[in-house]
Amino acid sequence: MADPTFINGKWTVLKDPDDKRLYKYGFAKDLTDSNTTAATALAIPAGVTVLEPPIIQGTDVIVKLGGLDVAPNALNFCTIRLTCANGEEIDRTMWFVREDH
Repeated sequence: MADPTFINGKWTVLKDPDDKRLYKYGFAKDLTDSNTTAATALAIPAGVTVLEPPIIQGTDVIVKLGGLDVAPNALNFCTIRLTCANGEEIDRTMWFVREDH
């Protein structure tokens, strides 16, 4: 799994356009603060492709992503929308910046 870095106010991951990797989104603090559990997760991508739908693992959501829009000024991100057992929805977005190996 790739580790995100906080850059310009966004959680960002360097990504090669050809990479197909698992990405982990953490929701532990949100779930604890709301005293609830995760019920469903939905991936909302732009510029990247969801290769395997998100899976809830405790307080984390794992999703497999590939591809990257390499056009100038392309927006590359994936938002995970977590719906909680109490009905609350929490969005967590990870941004991707091109890095070729």
